[in-house]
Amino acid sequence: MNKRQLLSADELEALLARPGQADLNPDKFFPLRLWLVWIAGLIWFIRLTVFTDEVASSLFTDPLVREYMKSALYFRAWIMFAFMFIGFIAYKTEKYPALFFLAMFTVGSINFIADMTIFYKDQFANPTIGFNLLLVFRFFMCYLMFVSVRNANRIPKGDDKWNPFLPFKRTSAPQT
Repeated sequence: MNKRQLLSADELEALLARPGQADLNPDKFFPLRLWLVWIAGLIWFIRLTVFTDEVASSLFTDPLVREYMKSALYFRAWIMFAFMFIGFIAYKTEKYPALFFLAMFTVGSINFIADMTIFYKDQFANPTIGFNLLLVFRFFMCYLMFVSVRNANRIPKGDDKWNPFLPFKRTSAPQT
């Protein structure tokens, strides 16, 4: 059996982040997108760890299922926190950010689809506006991660990579 590596991590990173793209200007919306994802993730983490009982009560009508799923919700919160922390490190060091964002997009998408069949089963019977907004919000977060994968080679440099207001920053016009 051939044990030769067919694709290195650097090559995969380059392929994920739009290979051969002519426009390599920094993506001014990249920090804003990540701040939105990180803030939403932090709020969701706090909600799942601090208010686990309330979340379980809102998701499940059967008391036995509710008690069983509390630990799963708590565990999910810590897994999400670990992914966010690793994402922070990948973004800070610029070490394979496209690979990480792809992993986050994949896990987020699979969780979203699984949640619709496991956690949101009771809500689909009687959907509310809040439930519909939650579904749209989660889909939007997955979309933001997909865009981050595709634009990972356009992460701004220096202090601009942390500035969520970068799209609104005025650029100085060249003096003539």
